[in-house]
Amino acid sequence: MRFFTLLSSALLVAANAVAAPVSPRQHTRCIHSEAPRTEVQRADLSHRLSVTPSARPLAARSSVSSIVRKAPGAHKAPITDEIVSLPPAGTVSNWSRDCTGFMVFWGYIFQEDMYGATQQIIDGEDGHVYLNTICSTFPLPDSWVQADKADDGSITIPAGQMVYTEDYYGDIYDYCLVPLTYGYDDDDEYYEEFYDSYKFNLVDGKYVSDDPEMILGICEWIPDEDTWYWSGYGDRDITITPVTEAAVQLPSGVSAEKWAAITDEMGYFVDVAIDGAKLYVGGLYPACPDAYMVGDIDGDKVIFKAGQFLGATDDYSWAYLYGGKIDEIYDEDWEEYVPVATITGDLSFSYDAEAKKLTSDDAVIVTYNRADDLANTHAAGYIEEIVVEYQNRDPEALPAKPVDVYVEDYFEDYGDYDFYFTLSPFDVDGNVLDPACLYYRIYVDGEPFVFYQDEYPYFP
Repeated sequence: MRFFTLLSSALLVAANAVAAPVSPRQHTRCIHSEAPRTEVQRADLSHRLSVTPSARPLAARSSVSSIVRKAPGAHKAPITDEIVSLPPAGTVSNWSRDCTGFMVFWGYIFQEDMYGATQQIIDGEDGHVYLNTICSTFPLPDSWVQADKADDGSITIPAGQMVYTEDYYGDIYDYCLVPLTYGYDDDDEYYEEFYDSYKFNLVDGKYVSDDPEMILGICEWIPDEDTWYWSGYGDRDITITPVTEAAVQLPSGVSAEKWAAITDEMGYFVDVAIDGAKLYVGGLYPACPDAYMVGDIDGDKVIFKAGQFLGATDDYSWAYLYGGKIDEIYDEDWEEYVPVATITGDLSFSYDAEAKKLTSDDAVIVTYNRADDLANTHAAGYIEEIVVEYQNRDPEALPAKPVDVYVEDYFEDYGDYDFYFTLSPFDVDGNVLDPACLYYRIYVDGEPFVFYQDEYPYFP
């Protein structure tokens, strides 16, 4: 039996990731063109806590002799044995979370400043407060934790509430939310110290960590050792700010049609609608596929006002729209050129109404927060140049050929081949294809290769 391991940047998989050269969590500092240049923000790599790759996806443990200490009164076991996915009834509100986030990469734990992470809070009818997405670097939107609310408005989250279950090849591991601090003792031994609660104070309408050094971490309880193990994921120095903006909605009775968006040799579809002197575009920023932005038609221009709220991205951060430009600036520390996004204001497109075509005059810049405070505005991503147009595609035109096709030698020990390829989003005439209608057939030695569901269970 011959097996293929398919490693593909295929259109079916990657069509919605075509417009943001900046990774969703690589923050690019945004500044006005007249402001002094500011360095591109990078992850703080100074805190490498773990030195051995993890045996399991979430739990990255250090190979050094770990001294685990519990603060007085810290819970010695989880206080809930199931995830709260449906909290009690109450008033739901949206919030934005800024913090220092911790994450695991190749067995190391890194920290990075995080901005604009989505947060929902429910003021429950039972007198408690409930929060979801309680970790910016490991979002869990369907897991809720209960907090106790005091008369002064502060809220306190008890430790040990289950938030995540991991199925690792049939072995089940449960993770809870537990506050902790870490450090090194006098013998330079690494330790973690766990606490029984995490408190937020209410300051000027915002929830702020009572102890900014304490991490609200995702931890696993190890009964045999009578202790918690930190997974390496969590947040500290947290500020949670209310989000009051409303996303743009397509007016009732106005219908949209499919136009093609083409950028950097990639393409995808967006929804375009016109209502009088207003032009609506839905899904221009691929991380917000359902978000509309609205522009004012002014002759051969369409102007989208700066700061439009796009709602939540698919990686659980808030998104705001701006026009600007992208410069490549040399980073002395990383010894490479890196992009710096400069917000200039509104987003302008040239508009050919007869041809049904929009051509960007500015770079499309999406930020995690509003750019009212430029020194603390951070880009989620950008589209440097883009054309949006209605296309009259020949339905008989064939898809363009795959590129970067490579087949590695047969691995006898594993009984499979590695097969790499990239599918073009265009047909042979350069028109964008609908990935929902795109199918390819793979031939091996002249015969169609069949991918059986029981042999390739992760295929759609």
